[in-house]
Amino acid sequence: MQKKYVFYVIMIILVLVTPVIVAFIMNFWEFPISDEIADWGAFGDYFGGTLNTLISILTLFFTIIIAYQLYIIEDRRNEKNLSFEKQKFFRELRETEYANISNELYKLWSILTDTDRGVALHGIFALYMKYCDFITYKKHLFPFLEGENFLQLRDYLGELHKYFSEKDEYKVENIPHFNTISKRIDLFHKEMQEFLINDFS
Repeated sequence: MQKKYVFYVIMIILVLVTPVIVAFIMNFWEFPISDEIADWGAFGDYFGGTLNTLISILTLFFTIIIAYQLYIIEDRRNEKNLSFEKQKFFRELRETEYANISNELYKLWSILTDTDRGVALHGIFALYMKYCDFITYKKHLFPFLEGENFLQLRDYLGELHKYFSEKDEYKVENIPHFNTISKRIDLFHKEMQEFLINDFS
């Protein structure tokens, strides 16, 4: 690219200077080379007065080009910074949302072992609703939330709430799908963490 610009500069200088030289030669080629300082001064004034104007125009032209190139570079840099800040914002938002739902899922064991059935029932229902909200309204952050594992975990949590609603007494080992729910939660964390790691890289 730099060689291309140098070539253009040389061509423009030749285009500007050549007519000046040709015009001078065509008018004064019959005259012998002068020994008078005044004639050489006039010769210098001719070239200086003619070329200075052209050089000024050329300088202005290249100043505009340089300013435009700097504008493009700065604009690209701003776009890059804006893109980086946008990615950073979404990454932090994803991490925050994942941390929130993770904290809720980690409460499951303490909910299931609570001796107060009313507290346990309320806790299961709250967890179920928060998880439903997460996989429904956070798809713009996690586009894979419609996957089979996420939907099945939702269904299992719903069945868990139904089980607690129908039982006056219960034992953890008798809770249906308990082991499956634990595995689904582990798989949930695995998929979410892999996504966040890939998003960070």
